[in-house]
Amino acid sequence: MKTGRPSWTARWVATRRAALHDRRPARGDAEAERRVYEDLSIPLLLPGLARPAGMWTRTRFIDRRMVEGFDGGVAQVVVVGAGYDCRPLRFSEAPVRWFEVDHPSTQQDKLRRLARTGARADHISFVSLDLNEGDLSAELDAAGHDPESSTLWLCEGLFPYLSRDVIVRLCGILRSRSTADSVLVCNALVRGSGRALSRLLRAGVDTVLAAAGERRKAEFAPGDLEGLLADSGWCISEKELTTPARSDETYLVAIAAFPKPPVP
Repeated sequence: MKTGRPSWTARWVATRRAALHDRRPARGDAEAERRVYEDLSIPLLLPGLARPAGMWTRTRFIDRRMVEGFDGGVAQVVVVGAGYDCRPLRFSEAPVRWFEVDHPSTQQDKLRRLARTGARADHISFVSLDLNEGDLSAELDAAGHDPESSTLWLCEGLFPYLSRDVIVRLCGILRSRSTADSVLVCNALVRGSGRALSRLLRAGVDTVLAAAGERRKAEFAPGDLEGLLADSGWCISEKELTTPARSDETYLVAIAAFPKPPVP
């Protein structure tokens, strides 16, 4: 993203998720979440951005894994690349410690909006970091994350904006800070062959993203995300796919994974 500019795509996703507000579980201040999403509202620019692919699938998948984690005794939730996600508000009564990691520009803007809408955020530890350059492990240590306690790691919609090397390094850091009962939840779009019209629409979307300083750095073919997770020390426990689009066979994959056991 461009220096000093909050993430446009993170804001866009939050406004699209607002339409799902009444269909989601809550264990906290769901009304505060709604106020923040309303504060973020922006007009439609491109048809290809109107409804991020697989939004309901990935939202439902993550919310379910979070509820299962709360019920199973997870101690910490770390949202990596948090953007304007307000799950810590919706689930503010869950007995966990929350951490949000994001670029300083986006995080500063989010904190202003939380204050402006009266949303309580004192249960959240905010970690300002550029994932391409900063030392995530050191920053989590400073924020109070405990690598000896179970953690639910959430990387939603993050990986396309990181290079493959950075993704592997990031997932390796999360693995190194995980107990055996920790879980990583992530998702990505998997690209099919693509028809001419689909490629044209995608090029238009990429032009808008580039103008906002948020160029996509990684694309995923079938099996790519699974391979990256395996290379960084994770085993897949659950996977959900959307139906491939007729136009170009693109689909969303949502994954939950657990740390690989250490080699004896």
